[in-house]
Order: sequence, then C-alpha cells, then structure tokens
Amino acid sequence: MGGRNRTGQCDVTSFFAPVDRAEAHDLAQTIQLVSQSPVTTALLRSATSMMCVLNEQRQIVTMNTAYLDSLDVAHADNVIGLRPGEAINCTHSNDHPGGCGTGAHCRGCDVAIAIVTSQRTGRPVQRECVVSVCDRKGALRDVSLAIRAAPFELEGERFTVFCMTDVSQQKLHAGLERSFLHD
Repeated sequence: MGGRNRTGQCDVTSFFAPVDRAEAHDLAQTIQLVSQSPVTTALLRSATSMMCVLNEQRQIVTMNTAYLDSLDVAHADNVIGLRPGEAINCTHSNDHPGGCGTGAHCRGCDVAIAIVTSQRTGRPVQRECVVSVCDRKGALRDVSLAIRAAPFELEGERFTVFCMTDVSQQKLHAGLERSFLHD
C-alpha cells in the first residue's frame, strides 16, 4: 500500500487522520520538553484516570501511572511514540500501515474523532465509546471508555491531553438495572 519516502514519512493515504509520525530526534526533544514542565508533571501526577500527552502526530510523549498500569507493560518506553489505539491494543490499530487513526474503521472511532476534532478546533472534546482490544493472551474484549481530548500549548508546541476512564462496569450495571426495572 506504500512505503516510506525520503523523509521517513509514510507514502500512504489515510482514511481519516494524518499518517505522519514525528522523527525519532523530534520525538525525543518533545518528550524532554513535556517531561521538564512542572505543570504537565503535576497534572499527570494528580489525575486518577488514565491520562497521556500526545504530540501533534497523536503519539504518546508521556503518561501517568494509571495509564501505564492499565496497559500491563513493563516500562513506559514500550508505549512512548505509539498512538492511543496502538497502546491499548485496539483490534483495528494495525488495519492500515499508518496505524491508529488512519484505517477505514477509524473514521467512526470516537477515540480518533475526539483527538482529531480537539486538535482541529482547539477545544476540548468528550465522548463515550466501545473499543475492541486484544489482551496479552490474545483474547478479544470490548471496553467501554469515557474519553476526553483537550489541546494545550507548551513553549509554542501544540499538544493534546488525552484521558480515558474505563466505564465498562458502570455500563454493565446500568444495563442490569434497566433490565430489572423493566421486569
């Protein structure tokens, strides 16, 4: 479907979000900038939901402990540079060579829509969605998420704070309540 051009960017057409990713050197500089910000550090430490900071290419540049713990990975380095769907093992994140946000399914994905809309409008976007993920054992499961994407600027660079809260249990309980109340 395409390869990499001379600048290292993908030569593929996306179905939804831009395909390009930050070069390794640029990504490293961005990570350093964000991790040295006392405001960003305090924000990540204070949040109880899964939270990460994305660069303009929707790649994770830092995250809080709750996000890292939810991913069941040994070290943050295994996630840095990935996009949110790739990090949570969304079953559609590899449907397209451009990764998360670029496949045909991503056009209707509320995670991708929230991030891209927030980046384009400069406003926070909140949505709920169900994402099919694959766990380490290869089992598929659906996860209900409340998500929020909010843009911010740091030293002239644009970022997105991306928060996820697993609301699967609340949705299950609400469904059971409706069922019992109906009967």
